[in-house]
Amino acid sequence: MIIIVGFIIYGFIKDNGIQFIFMIVGFTYGIWENNRKKAYIEKNAYGKIEQKNIKK
Repeated sequence: MIIIVGFIIYGFIKDNGIQFIFMIVGFTYGIWENNRKKAYIEKNAYGKIEQKNIKK
């Protein structure tokens, strides 16, 4: 999370022409990290529930 915020803030503060690249990298990393967390939860929480239902 600190990396995401750092890239976005650096993109707003620095006015050197590549600020949009830092902002896009920050937002892209945020989206990727969010999807990774959701996949982990889905695999570990819902996967175990489905395995229990299959065994019955």
